[in-house]
Amino acid sequence: MALIETMTPRQRVLAALSGEAVDRTPVSNPTSVATVELMDLVGSPFPDANRDPEMNARLAATGYTELGFDSIMPYFSIIQESSALGCEMQWEQKD
Repeated sequence: MALIETMTPRQRVLAALSGEAVDRTPVSNPTSVATVELMDLVGSPFPDANRDPEMNARLAATGYTELGFDSIMPYFSIIQESSALGCEMQWEQKD
């Protein structure tokens, strides 16, 4: 039996956060979904995705676009903030 969704992902997440009724439990990941498989799927591998904002956004959106999560969570790592502050970085490879 197929589940009929009556809420948008945004409505579902906001309702759940407010303690209101939802049509199903929202799915979200507050940490990174950046796996080698998803990097390959959307053509946004590390370290390139760490330095290219479009690749970064595409990779961050994979939880929503490819896995069906109810949210888009940009992966955050101290590497981006450190780089932005001028620290010399050792950019890792995707695996």
